[in-house]
Amino acid sequence: MSLKIEHTAAAQCAPEFLWKVMEKIEEWPRLDPDTLHEAKWVSGQPWTVGARFLMSLLKPMPFKMTPEVTLIDPGRKVAFRGEGSGVTVETSYTFRAAGEGSEIAAVQELSGGPIMFFGASMQPGLEKGMAKLCARIVEEAEALAKG
Repeated sequence: MSLKIEHTAAAQCAPEFLWKVMEKIEEWPRLDPDTLHEAKWVSGQPWTVGARFLMSLLKPMPFKMTPEVTLIDPGRKVAFRGEGSGVTVETSYTFRAAGEGSEIAAVQELSGGPIMFFGASMQPGLEKGMAKLCARIVEEAEALAKG
């Protein structure tokens, strides 16, 4: 069994500003300090296929993982896959023009033993967390676009 979380958020800026916020991985904890304690590159050239980064999570349960970048089209799409505490997490973010602005589309698929047992009870919190993170990315990107 797996659990899939999807969220799309509109932004009043060009897609490249969403990417500029996303690519600063060391600043991710500032975007969601309740969930993410630390994020930093640990191997490979940042934002290249095969590069790995450390994520120290506080929610939905405290654990660390080192996701690997599996797909990268800078400014358009990024995907990564990581494992930790018996959970496999596959995440992608797509940045695209939409109307007079842009949007960020996030998809996260979680699988593993803990998800089989607790996935349904975790889903509302994970959906809320994804919406909050996307909103913060949009907020930062719009501020960056305004200068």
